[in-house]
Amino acid sequence: MDKSKQGNLLVVDDEIETLDPVCDLLSKWGYKVTACTSGREALETLKKQDIDVLLTDLVMPGIDGIQLILAAMNIDPHLVSIVITGQGTIQTAVEAMKVGAFDLLVKPLDFKMLQPILSRAIKVRLLLKKEEKYRSIVEDQTELICRFLPDSTLTFVNEAYCRYFAKKEDDLIGHGFLSLIPEEDQEGVKKQIFSLNIKNPVETHENRVINPDGKVGWQQWTNRALFDDHGKIIEYQSVGRDITERKRTEEALKESEEKFRELADSITDVFFATDKDLKYIYWNKASENLTGISEKEAIGRSLYELFPDTPETRRAEKVYLDILRTQQPRNFVTKYQIRDKEHYFEINAYPSKKGLSVFVKDITERKKTEQALIEREKELAQKTMNLEEVNTALRVLLDKRDDDKLRLEESILLNIHELVEPYSEKLRKSGLNELQKNLLEIMESNLKEIVSSFAHTLSASYLRFTPTEIQIANLIKQGKTSKEISELLCVTPRAISFHRHNIRKKLGLNNKKINLKTYLSSLK
Repeated sequence: MDKSKQGNLLVVDDEIETLDPVCDLLSKWGYKVTACTSGREALETLKKQDIDVLLTDLVMPGIDGIQLILAAMNIDPHLVSIVITGQGTIQTAVEAMKVGAFDLLVKPLDFKMLQPILSRAIKVRLLLKKEEKYRSIVEDQTELICRFLPDSTLTFVNEAYCRYFAKKEDDLIGHGFLSLIPEEDQEGVKKQIFSLNIKNPVETHENRVINPDGKVGWQQWTNRALFDDHGKIIEYQSVGRDITERKRTEEALKESEEKFRELADSITDVFFATDKDLKYIYWNKASENLTGISEKEAIGRSLYELFPDTPETRRAEKVYLDILRTQQPRNFVTKYQIRDKEHYFEINAYPSKKGLSVFVKDITERKKTEQALIEREKELAQKTMNLEEVNTALRVLLDKRDDDKLRLEESILLNIHELVEPYSEKLRKSGLNELQKNLLEIMESNLKEIVSSFAHTLSASYLRFTPTEIQIANLIKQGKTSKEISELLCVTPRAISFHRHNIRKKLGLNNKKINLKTYLSSLK
């Protein structure tokens, strides 16, 4: 079994007697474990190995646990860290979380709790890596990608978007994108975008933009509306590209037929022209490269003579005929099979004097990116929901464990007080010889040592109470009145008053204006 598939763990503790058993157990669970006895050694390991989760002791000589986490995050920002400490206070936990710790465990380790925490930590590590990969895919796109709220405020821009407008990400996020569009065009752009609804969630339009040098260029944007569970638009996702070159080409085509062939051949997108019978009269180099059909083979032939009769071909024909009829340009996206490879094309067709001028852009990679973005959003939402459910369940288990632990500690302390100490005291008064006295003192010392780890839960004064007084003291702490306590214990209110007096006496509260409930609550 390849243990690295389960997860790579780095365990750091300067105490070998603690380090070795933990590493052995983690190895048995299927993890690949690397052990270090100092923070410096751990940092060297992180530089050489791909570690998923760091488990570090808090208090260590030299580089302590907090310093180690800070330095480790500089080496691997996605490293998941868990702090192990023998000083489990709220302040310790807060300090660890502030520097990026995923969780905090208190010694001695509860291995039943450790296993699910490690499992969650590995899942978080994988999620962070996938998020990094997802972000790199988006950032590496040459097309402009952004997200914005219904009020046009940008919430995300990729690197290509920043480069295009020569602005930093911080200068764009939180600001409206409409300021990048000429004022006279803004209303038209808003009308296009805000016409989207749950039945028509996607639209493509072209608009002018103000370039960093102050000149006006052209962009084409495909906008997708994102909805909440109630069908309300919460955000828009847009993918755009610069079409200034294409626009200039179109304008040049309108101005001069003589320049038509030179300009059309210079563009990288597929371009062809047809007459009014939909027979090809121009076929550029990009068309040849994509289809494998030469210009000589294409000129003079019709749509169905070059391409098979498919639903996609019939749809294209319908759009072309509609443009010839209405003399209005059209834009549409279609899927098409060429040379046994599936492509997505964005087609912009315009009426001309002779028939049609058609620009075709291969957007297969953009479609894949858009689909990856949608799938990633769904995956992240599901994983977030799963993690929230796991956290809720773990909190319930932790609360139950703490309650059980407290009850067990109280039971042990009370049993010692009732079943051991009276006989110990009798032995002390029974005329023991010197050896017996020494043995009794050793026994009492060892007994105190055993309970010292949780004796803080009851004060010394509390331990002098009788069982009945302890029971009544606990009810007083819960806010019960003397009448309510007498009914619960089936005794008279007078008896309760007697016990309350004894409790105040043993606590040294007689003749003092101190609330008994408040004082008892402060003993823990």
